[in-house]
Amino acid sequence: QLHEVIRLSGMNMILDNLDYPLIIKVASLQPVRMQVYFIDNEDFFPKKTFMKDLDGTPLDFHDERAIFFCRGVLETVRKLGWAPDVVHCQGWMSALAPMYLKRAFAEDPIFENTKVVYSIYNQEIEGDLSNTMSQKSRVLGVSEEDTTIIDEASILNLHKLAVTFADAVIVGSENLDKDLESFIQKSDKQTLDYQSEDSYIAAYNALYDELLEEEIVLS
Repeated sequence: QLHEVIRLSGMNMILDNLDYPLIIKVASLQPVRMQVYFIDNEDFFPKKTFMKDLDGTPLDFHDERAIFFCRGVLETVRKLGWAPDVVHCQGWMSALAPMYLKRAFAEDPIFENTKVVYSIYNQEIEGDLSNTMSQKSRVLGVSEEDTTIIDEASILNLHKLAVTFADAVIVGSENLDKDLESFIQKSDKQTLDYQSEDSYIAAYNALYDELLEEEIVLS
């Protein structure tokens, strides 16, 4: 059961010169004593649907949804006052977050020591991403050069953008696009190969520990 977090209400985000309310909700998972926070906006995340309209038509604003989601999550974390050790981004909807963390939030003390991990999957969407995504995604601290790779907007190029700014990459699908595999190899980023259901938890924890140990040594 979701409850709106009243103390976080009132945040708005400007995207492509329009103002959108950012609604924060929370749910409690009692068996593990965990709270899960959600961001909401009826324009980008309409009820009862996700990738298509109610009549089955593919939604045509996936680019703006991804921008709103990534910026909204990071603004929420900042407003909560949390300083995350690791931000683990999962797939194309989160692909802008590594760039925002390394550029727009680079001077924010909340994220000063945060490591960014990006899990990459074979993903497709119905419909196209707008080629204005590159321009729309720029905020203070993000340059035109930073977003060049998504001037031609696609899921593949979003993955490449995330790899460029992430501290480490996890291969989440058994088989990836060959071009993407080559890009990851050339990036020279710390990479964890695909893990089975039996091994991934231990492997992910080991990667987190290694990243955090590097931070301790550097500081």
